[in-house]
Amino acid sequence: MRQRDTIHFFDPDAGDDPRSFFHVRRQMPVGQGGFHVGGLRFLTEHPWVQLPGHRAARFTDAEILYVYDCGSEPKKHIYREIGNLLDSRPDRQLDILVLSHFDRDHICGTPRLLRASDGFSVNTIILPFVDMDERIVALARATASTERFGGQIDTFFVDMVFEPTATLAAFGPRRIIFVRGDGGEGERGPGTAPRPDGGSDPKAARDPDGPIRVDLKPAYPDDPQRPLELATIGFENGSEVLEVRHAAAVIHDSTWSLLWKLVPWVRPADPAAIATFRAGVETIFNWKRGTFDTHITEANVRKQMVTTKRTKLAQLYRTAFGDKNLTSLCLYSGLVTPANFDAMAFEPMMEAHNLTKIGWLGTGDTRLIEPGERAAFGKGYGADVNHTSTFVFPHHGSINNSDADHLVSDADHWVAAADPIHDWEHPHWSLEAAVSTMKRTFHRVRSPEATGFDETFLVSPKV
Repeated sequence: MRQRDTIHFFDPDAGDDPRSFFHVRRQMPVGQGGFHVGGLRFLTEHPWVQLPGHRAARFTDAEILYVYDCGSEPKKHIYREIGNLLDSRPDRQLDILVLSHFDRDHICGTPRLLRASDGFSVNTIILPFVDMDERIVALARATASTERFGGQIDTFFVDMVFEPTATLAAFGPRRIIFVRGDGGEGERGPGTAPRPDGGSDPKAARDPDGPIRVDLKPAYPDDPQRPLELATIGFENGSEVLEVRHAAAVIHDSTWSLLWKLVPWVRPADPAAIATFRAGVETIFNWKRGTFDTHITEANVRKQMVTTKRTKLAQLYRTAFGDKNLTSLCLYSGLVTPANFDAMAFEPMMEAHNLTKIGWLGTGDTRLIEPGERAAFGKGYGADVNHTSTFVFPHHGSINNSDADHLVSDADHWVAAADPIHDWEHPHWSLEAAVSTMKRTFHRVRSPEATGFDETFLVSPKV
């Protein structure tokens, strides 16, 4: 990575490489939640006369726009930041929306983000493959939270629990991609019900054959033990529905000379805890053992789960899971071949580095406590961890998800998106202290707009 004073304004007449581009990103200030926005602005499309703008305005001229998670508790913060992002994007085009897991404070803003009347048109939605039983666990977890701290479970969350495919297809994406982990899941699908009441009004998405494209490619091209697995499992309301494993979304131009990737990695929930929960549900409803899958599709059962049985389900969740986490999807955003590029960090300024270290890693609610958990994470991302400049702590910086003595990255910037309205230690002081000991920078992104974390990089092919 080069020092800032070695960069001049792009001038094609002076022989500057037209394949240069800006990468801009912002951890949006939504408090207790998650809303990360990233964009790529290619200089062949928008030759630059000035740096990208501040806050959400940095995304105005981006050719590619993606979002990782979209929610907050309370909702007013995510609604404000969605409004700011929409104001900066007159074309209302969103290429990729990634949802890390089934928690309200990570997904509750989705209906506003993709609202047919004035929201974004989304091309691709990516989320983890989660079986019905675990989605019921997510409902029980949300119920336990509302009973303890107040709030309510909205219709969108309930719809996502019971029929995520149909619920997301109602927003009119070109494709919905469910990402499987490296084993441990069952074979029950993510839901294929008829389209929701009211149908949908699919909006025009970006031309998939345009000058800038996003294609699914192998996440581990040099590892024959982890080949790309991809299958179309059907269509829902006009949206193609796919299941993938070991996949990366690669952003490229027509010559494949511009290569940026988004790599999802899924850590499945503890199957033993899920089995305990399934057995408990059968007891609550007086079903015969092993009949969970048969009964869970019944409309009256689903209604009882959000009404008369909700308290018992919440109690069952606490018994079966305790402080264990559900399935969560991490996301790496960075160059496909960093050795072939130089980069300049404009915001914040960074020292020169022998690696082109500008990657970003979001971790949802992934647990990185035990050695085996950290090892699986390291295997999932390999050398990408070494190219990570910004690392977002899982679960808002909870000490139940990270070990202060064994952080999994040498990132320059560590982010905790946390502003709890309860007495939770989010972020935990020991994690902030560990970052300080590493002589790295810690950023706590809260709900005030000034706490958002902005980054701007100019990326150019090496000569």
